[in-house]
Amino acid sequence: MKIDGRPLTRETLEAMRFMALDRMDEGESPAAASASFGMHRTWAYKVRLKARGRGQGKRVLQLRRHPSGAGS
Repeated sequence: MKIDGRPLTRETLEAMRFMALDRMDEGESPAAASASFGMHRTWAYKVRLKARGRGQGKRVLQLRRHPSGAGS
């Protein structure tokens, strides 16, 4: 059975993104960081690319909340 991020909550995935980014900033390879979470290495590269992208850093990786607080 392959493990992926689908059964994880959004909050858990957000925490994983922050931890992976911190670990990569400390010098750990994206492949090692993603493997420790059971994710494919491209996941870590996407996290790093998104955080470096628009000059907003970790704010880009935060969960987006609906303005009204409802799901729809």
